[in-house]
Amino acid sequence: MASSSNNHVSKNMELVLPERQSRYVSSSQWLSDISTRQQEFVTPEMRNKIAEKGQRQKVRARKKKRAKLYQKTAVLNKRAWGQGNRKMMNSAPENYQSSTMESRNQMRSIQSVYQSRNEAVSYEDDAFDEEEEQLETMVNNLEIAQLADDVQVDDENSMTQILNQLRREPTNEQEIATKFQLYETFLGTVEDSRKATYDFWKECKPDFDAVENSQHIIQSIEKGIKDIDSGDNLGIVFDQGNWFVYDMTVKADSNNEKLKACLHDLEIKLDLLDKDDECPFCLEKGQESVTLGCCHKACVDCWTHWQELKGQNAFCPLCRQEDFLENMVEAQN
Repeated sequence: MASSSNNHVSKNMELVLPERQSRYVSSSQWLSDISTRQQEFVTPEMRNKIAEKGQRQKVRARKKKRAKLYQKTAVLNKRAWGQGNRKMMNSAPENYQSSTMESRNQMRSIQSVYQSRNEAVSYEDDAFDEEEEQLETMVNNLEIAQLADDVQVDDENSMTQILNQLRREPTNEQEIATKFQLYETFLGTVEDSRKATYDFWKECKPDFDAVENSQHIIQSIEKGIKDIDSGDNLGIVFDQGNWFVYDMTVKADSNNEKLKACLHDLEIKLDLLDKDDECPFCLEKGQESVTLGCCHKACVDCWTHWQELKGQNAFCPLCRQEDFLENMVEAQN
């Protein structure tokens, strides 16, 4: 379970929230107020509007998960490249190829994540969750394998040291071939990441188009993505004192980081869109929220009281809207 100061995430309906000040003396008082609001304000038209917002919340939550997954693969891609280089440096020349095979295979696995987006399965389709779970499992297993490896390169100084050793052109043909293969595989993964990021933005743009006065946000996101393909960014400045693979790897690494930053920015901006959604309980905006396992949101105060009243039987008022409204009617009697 992950949480932050503004948004709590639950994988099930038994979320335990931190103690906080409530505006209600008791959960029964909360229920009385909420049931009154629901009876007075939730017309059939509003009910449809709430259901539509609930669907948008679910879709955005899925997109944020995909953005997080792509950011994680950017980290794993760089680590795979670093571990492969470090293992080769610690190996005898005859073992260069075999010592880097695992790292190259890991980077190819990451490429498959970027290439696996099935356009036939939309973010609106519940089948997306199954596809996402399979990808997350694969990526998590890859991370576990990297962290369990005897060779670790998480420290930025370690990465810098590995990169700097590429400044000198090797004299051993096997070393040249192996280091270049690692670079090529790393670059191929970054290129796949770029395409996946562009495609992902196309899928996210309608979320922003649907919000009034969001043009400046769209322009900001598109500028960050387009900067990746700008002439200044794509150009490589070769230093005659360096082996050319060093300068090309520096550029590939820079783009890997820029793509990760773009995805992080997009994730944050998708999250901000949720701020405009009312809590399905109290029908108010701007409250500290909790994301339920179904990807719908509710304010922390309301979900806390609902859990206190329902215990393990607490359910999402959007997923089971009719049951929820029946509960509200019963509360009035």
